[in-house]
Amino acid sequence: MDKDRLELDRCILEVDGSAAGILLLDGNDAYRFFATEPATAVLEGRTFRTPQRAEAAIRRVLRRGQRDP
Repeated sequence: MDKDRLELDRCILEVDGSAAGILLLDGNDAYRFFATEPATAVLEGRTFRTPQRAEAAIRRVLRRGQRDP
């Protein structure tokens, strides 16, 4: 088993104190992301191997959004 993998079937991802989305275990090898705020909606439905990878993707999206006019 991947050392970064958590034994969770669901979790809420928070970034900087705000809920960014929910991850649900989708089968045995992926977590599906559901956005809880408009800024992370671009990731809606995407699958991630670990919650840590989902969090990294969320942080990238949020950083990009802060740079946009």
